[in-house]
Amino acid sequence: MDKFLSRTPKNLIWILDTPPLHGTVYTALTISNRIKWIRIIRTKLVHFLNSLEKKNNISLESKLSETGLIHKSFIGKFNKLNKITIRDLLWNLPERYIDYSKIININDLKKPTFRDSLFTIVGKVISSNRIFMGKFPGTKITIKDNSGIIEAVFFRQPYLAKIFKKNYNFSLSGKLNGFVGSKPQMINPEYQEISSETTFSNVGKLLPVYSSTEKFAQRSIRSSIQKILQEYFQLIEDFIDNKILDRNNLISLQKSIYGIHYPKSLPEAENARKRLAFNELLIYQIVAIQKKYLRNKNTGINIQDSLNKIKKFCNGLDFELTNEQKKVLNDLSTEMNSNYPVARLLQGEVGSGKTIVALAALIAIAQSNHQGVLLSPTEVLAEQHYINICRELKTEPYIFSSTKYVEISTSKSLDNPIVVALLTGSLSQKIKNEIRKLIQRGDIHIIVGTHTLLQDTLEFRNLGMVVVDEQHRFGVEQRNFLSKRSPVPHLLALSATPIPRTLALTIYGDLDLSTIKELPKGRKTITTKLVQENGIKDVWNFIKNEVSKGHQAFIVCPFIEPSEKIQAMSAINQYELLSTGELSKLKLGLLHGSMSINEKQDIMSKLRDKEIDVLVSTPVIEVGVDIPNATVIVILSSERFGIAQLHQLRGRVGRGENESFCFLVPSNNFTENPNSQKRLNAIVDNNDGFKLSEEDLILRGPGDYLGTRQSGWDELKIATVNDRDLLQMARKEAISILEQDPNLSKQKNLGLKNNLDQISENKFSEFF
Repeated sequence: MDKFLSRTPKNLIWILDTPPLHGTVYTALTISNRIKWIRIIRTKLVHFLNSLEKKNNISLESKLSETGLIHKSFIGKFNKLNKITIRDLLWNLPERYIDYSKIININDLKKPTFRDSLFTIVGKVISSNRIFMGKFPGTKITIKDNSGIIEAVFFRQPYLAKIFKKNYNFSLSGKLNGFVGSKPQMINPEYQEISSETTFSNVGKLLPVYSSTEKFAQRSIRSSIQKILQEYFQLIEDFIDNKILDRNNLISLQKSIYGIHYPKSLPEAENARKRLAFNELLIYQIVAIQKKYLRNKNTGINIQDSLNKIKKFCNGLDFELTNEQKKVLNDLSTEMNSNYPVARLLQGEVGSGKTIVALAALIAIAQSNHQGVLLSPTEVLAEQHYINICRELKTEPYIFSSTKYVEISTSKSLDNPIVVALLTGSLSQKIKNEIRKLIQRGDIHIIVGTHTLLQDTLEFRNLGMVVVDEQHRFGVEQRNFLSKRSPVPHLLALSATPIPRTLALTIYGDLDLSTIKELPKGRKTITTKLVQENGIKDVWNFIKNEVSKGHQAFIVCPFIEPSEKIQAMSAINQYELLSTGELSKLKLGLLHGSMSINEKQDIMSKLRDKEIDVLVSTPVIEVGVDIPNATVIVILSSERFGIAQLHQLRGRVGRGENESFCFLVPSNNFTENPNSQKRLNAIVDNNDGFKLSEEDLILRGPGDYLGTRQSGWDELKIATVNDRDLLQMARKEAISILEQDPNLSKQKNLGLKNNLDQISENKFSEFF
């Protein structure tokens, strides 16, 4: 029997090494103890075989409740954390680690150096008692090592008295609370039993800390993950070819999952995170590149002589394009003149002229007897685009009942007349129906609008290009709706918020990327200052002085009307106060999103014609407003705005040749929020939108930064904005994989394909 036991597989030792055999040999047992041991072993083996049979039907997608390893009350709490399956729990990565790598002698705790630091002691339990601390029961234990004795108290955990069994070895990790007589004391320390079977002990290692709810203890989460990992570790199968891992110095998937939960050091934890982040980025890149390949298989709309059409329009402008604008238009015209559909993201600095580039491309489309669409996320922005386009084209009212929403241009810079229309949800049904009929007949060449354009009732005669402004504020299905046609229209996506290249490649990996950093000639740096509310009078005097020079100003408030719940400036209230108070001798105007399009157009016309000195507004002027004569913008309750929005608002001035100024006026209590201070200081210290975008991304994370946390973009759980090198590695490998195996049908890529299909079905349907 002893010879047989010596050859027992490792996974059965825990069954056979059972009292009364534990720690001895079968030969040494008495007959009665042999009988007793065999009966225990038989019961354990039956249970083991039953669990083995059950385990064969378990996969990573099995629910935690099917494992029988997790307490029912824990399963409910995991469900609230959206951890339903084995995969969910194993990929539930720690948010941080507590370093308990210092194992010390108990007597060393008398030294002052350990008063506030974390430490770990290991010793034998010499007493364990259930006690009352006030009204509530708890546990008090005493542990001894070779140097001394320590006491530990656990509040409201009386059940621990049975867990800390006398003469058993345990580790305690935490901080020193004080001394009871000469004995050091710890309160609610982390604990771990130390035994020969302990394979997942955190003793002397890093202790993981997971995202949790208030009533779900870290110890419960750790023990649950430990059980699942111990039981189902072998279910983790790598889906990336070993050559790719070796080439990029990445560890196996099994090692990364084990290492992320139970790292021996911070470098080991980072290596594990790096491998898991690579998985995410590789999958995103493969999906994006596959989408690009798929798009390029389609036949595009060939716009003949597009460059000359663009140049003729640009030659008729009142200003000269920058070199970077010209380069983007050259790239666009080359692609439009090919047989492949354009798929390009154009991002740029505030005021760099992205919209005029888009308009030039739309002009080439319209001059080729095709229709172009400019999509905006809000009606206010759509209306501003419509007004600006009509102004650039010097349009006249179209012979049509709705003259305010359809206009015609016969500019000398055009070979053929162009009809431009506005289509938004707030228009009357009669007007919308008439505009739709004109679009269907092909009488309208450029259509500006909101998501109304995505309705099934709208039919185009010959759609050639879709321009999506504020790209990140559209859902993927929305922006793809118009492109799911044959032939596929050209797609140009605009981003007024500069996106760091790392994030741009991750999110928009299926699009070619163009960037405009160069500002038009004559632009000067905007001086930005932070002003406390008690210094606002000096700002009003500054505005009066600028207006006396013939200049204009903006005053921006976060809300239209005052709110009882939120202390912040409102446009209507400030307009009334300033009109009768500090700025009563100036001509003031009011603009906000609740006004009708006619009212907005009237205000903007007066502003352009210098009939308004100071415009009091909500953030509706954030984009699309171009008043070269404006030299001052005051942003009240500025802590209510994000970095990107503040930078966009600041960009409403500094568009002429005059020196311009931006005053940030936060509420008095803004210092209570450290992030508010960081945002405002970042704006004061920096005029570079691309540097600010990096800062904004770090402060808020991808979902909040893009304004899409609730609309499909929050899937990167592990990779961060700092994983630039990792992203480049993933993109390079994704391109290589798809060039050699476009359908991922080779044996070495089947695991990747299965993993990709599974994840894509659940997580990429909205995004891609």
